[in-house]
Amino acid sequence: MGSNHICQDLISRRKLDVQSHFSYLGQGIVMSSNHFHGPAGFEQKNADLVTEFDRYVREHPEVAERIPDQALWLCCLQGDEEFNQWSRAEAKREAKKGQPVVYVKIKRLQPVRSRIQEVVIA
Repeated sequence: MGSNHICQDLISRRKLDVQSHFSYLGQGIVMSSNHFHGPAGFEQKNADLVTEFDRYVREHPEVAERIPDQALWLCCLQGDEEFNQWSRAEAKREAKKGQPVVYVKIKRLQPVRSRIQEVVIA
């Protein structure tokens, strides 16, 4: 069974609502600091980090075991206090009364690389 199936089974079995305070996922990661400005940029940055964390959990399904059932989780990025403040404020606004809130602190990201293995230009 692949890690994707293991992670999905674990999430389903534990009824884990693995979601951030945004319900959509971004496409690709562009972590240039001058790309993200203000709330609109923070929303995209958050979406990108959520996507990366989803990939991480699929590769490390044991991480999902540490997230309480029905928790709202938010991403924080080491060294980006302005984004982290925004993320915490959004999570506080979105969390239901009594809902566990989990902080996912992302310490480092690898540089973005293409996953294309073969190209044909016509």
